[in-house]
Amino acid sequence: MEQPDMPRIPDLPCAVCGKMMWRGTTSLPEGEAKCRPCRRANQTQESKAEPVKRHCGHCGKIFAARTKAHKFCAKTCSREAARKTAPQQKCIGCGKNLGDYRSEHCTSCAQRIRHGWSGSKELTLRTKPKQKPIQPIRNTAPRTFKAGRCVVCAGHFLSLNMDVTCSSGCQVAHYRAQKQEAKHRRRARQRASYVAPVHRYRIFERDNWICQLCGEPISKAENYPSLWSASIDHIVPIAKGGAHEPSNCQAAHFICNSFKSDRLEGVGVCLKIS
Repeated sequence: MEQPDMPRIPDLPCAVCGKMMWRGTTSLPEGEAKCRPCRRANQTQESKAEPVKRHCGHCGKIFAARTKAHKFCAKTCSREAARKTAPQQKCIGCGKNLGDYRSEHCTSCAQRIRHGWSGSKELTLRTKPKQKPIQPIRNTAPRTFKAGRCVVCAGHFLSLNMDVTCSSGCQVAHYRAQKQEAKHRRRARQRASYVAPVHRYRIFERDNWICQLCGEPISKAENYPSLWSASIDHIVPIAKGGAHEPSNCQAAHFICNSFKSDRLEGVGVCLKIS
């Protein structure tokens, strides 16, 4: 759609001051159009004008109106007047006047419909069609069970979800062992030491769950942070240049390993209290 050519010079005079203005597509006709400064001056004069006393269009109370648009004394009167002038709506079921209630039924008819009654004047039971029960979606894919030996307790298992452990408890223990192994490998790499895969529970089985520092047995039921839980001790500590490999690892109590620290010799004394 082609737009009309706009004039290149101001050709619309202001109705108040006579200043020439640019004519636009939405401009008022000549004699009514005002420039922006004149419009602003008129607005400020109206705002500074003294309030005019009027009667409220709803309650009839006298109030001070600051502009011509003020017809009501308060918002509540304005809302009530709008409600009275709004078209009245009736209930489909009983024909009751709903006023400004935006619904097809009144409260009583809505409750009856909710409990299985129709909304007509002659209330009858609503017959609902029987719905077929929803059948659950079954997975038709073949279920594969995995058999193996647990890396924690060395027991045989047959499971659908577990891969290397037989139960959730062994799975948690295996997760902790992996975190501890990652910590040892990181310390060894920081000191440029040799790093090889070390399986924590294989070391314990190799040493028959006996502490190689104090010679006392290690309980399998004890877990970190218990002082007598099982831990991996490096014969030549990583801090002294020892490698992280199975030949340099041995089983030890957590407290014995802590007392040995980064020394090359063992503790040699069992501190366990019966």
